[in-house]
Amino acid sequence: GSTWRAAAIVRRKSPADAGLVDRQALTTEERWRFDALCRAYMHVCETMHMQAELGAGDRSIVLAEEKGIKTLFASPGMREWWEQNPYGFGPEFRSYVDTLTKTVESIDAG
Repeated sequence: GSTWRAAAIVRRKSPADAGLVDRQALTTEERWRFDALCRAYMHVCETMHMQAELGAGDRSIVLAEEKGIKTLFASPGMREWWEQNPYGFGPEFRSYVDTLTKTVESIDAG
């Protein structure tokens, strides 16, 4: 909806802001930057998750990051990026994120 589009117009500070609103509206270079930011953030989250699963990391850090993951997945751009990048992450992490975010209400719907 209009909430994310209005935010894009007002906040067009970076490709990250605009990409969360409408990834398709980004230029090729902006989309590359946005995608790289999403990939980097999610790889950090995957690393923390896997370390916690293996007993080599602190599970409370993973739990603390869940709110950030859910917030990002409320945006249409992040959801689109995740759907279009199915092979960059391990199946256990993808399942974790899909389960974590399946009840996230889209900000776009409001």
